[in-house]
Amino acid sequence: MTTALIRGIGDVGSAVALALTKAGHRVALTDAPQPAYCRRAASFTDAAYDGTKAFGGVVGKICTQSELLPQMLACEGSVPIVLSEHLPQDVSTWADVLVDARMRKRAIPETQRGVTRLTIGIGPNFEAGVHADIVIESAWGDELGRIIKRGASRPFTGKPRNICGYCEERYVYAPEEGLFDTAYEIGAWVRAGERIGHIGGRPVSASIDGWIRGITRAGIKVRAGTKLVDIDPESRPSDPSRIGERPARIAQSVALVVQNAAENEESRRIGPRNC
Repeated sequence: MTTALIRGIGDVGSAVALALTKAGHRVALTDAPQPAYCRRAASFTDAAYDGTKAFGGVVGKICTQSELLPQMLACEGSVPIVLSEHLPQDVSTWADVLVDARMRKRAIPETQRGVTRLTIGIGPNFEAGVHADIVIESAWGDELGRIIKRGASRPFTGKPRNICGYCEERYVYAPEEGLFDTAYEIGAWVRAGERIGHIGGRPVSASIDGWIRGITRAGIKVRAGTKLVDIDPESRPSDPSRIGERPARIAQSVALVVQNAAENEESRRIGPRNC
């Protein structure tokens, strides 16, 4: 059985955690305190604030004591979530696989090869053999979910997928750094120009008509440019807790890589069989 540590508890990291858990692997998630992901219904994000979050038939539970991590990893049907301040320093002593699913689109990834036996990078700017052992393509298109063993993933273009004629307009970003305040919830209907919150004295307004598919938790500090709101322009809203196509395809690829690595490791351990 493989033990994986996934960096990032947004929708991509959470989808990967579910895929690996349901494949029989042990999984832990980690992120910085007060993570600012807007697709909270389709992730374990709220567990960082509330202590627990049920998602996809699995319960994410905060682990604040590193000595309890082995016990929580062995608990079927749940995934421990360790905020960075409580994460044991030497990950290699308990994890076989490290998956970076933080989706930091504009950042250059740090080199993570060697932290565990297998490292997997998801998102733009990762290069296989440099930043991670394996890279998973995360950009929309025919190559979404492609397993890259040599070379780099596509660079960040800033162009979201078109839905009902809208691309960038579907998202609302923080105009400045500060505390985000809102009374709106996921699933609410909003109209273009409607004020749905504020950061400091600056209003945050809906960019188009639609349903709120994701909204960053109120009362937390966000950086300028943080994605605050994800608006679904379709006339009938989709289930905001459903795993999206992109996270699902990425998670499927990660699960395949981990499974293949586990089988190869088992073959090496057993050695050749005599027929």
